[in-house]
Amino acid sequence: VETDRIVTAALVRLEPDGTVTEQRTWLLDPGVAIPEQASAIHGIGTDHARKHGARAASAVEEIAHAVAGVLRSGVPLVVMNAR
Repeated sequence: VETDRIVTAALVRLEPDGTVTEQRTWLLDPGVAIPEQASAIHGIGTDHARKHGARAASAVEEIAHAVAGVLRSGVPLVVMNAR
């Protein structure tokens, strides 16, 4: 947990019938090598993240801002794979 980094994140708004009405995704370059064990779970390797991912600091700021917006709106927030 102390060395974990965010590699991907998503905010998806679902209606009661399961319809997706909004979706935002992020791919981050965590700035460190992604362990093989983690890549085996999410399928993203260090090279891919470095080439296509956003800088971690700016992306985490965007994610935090987006999550704060959800919390302010009163819409329930469900989190997966977080510690």
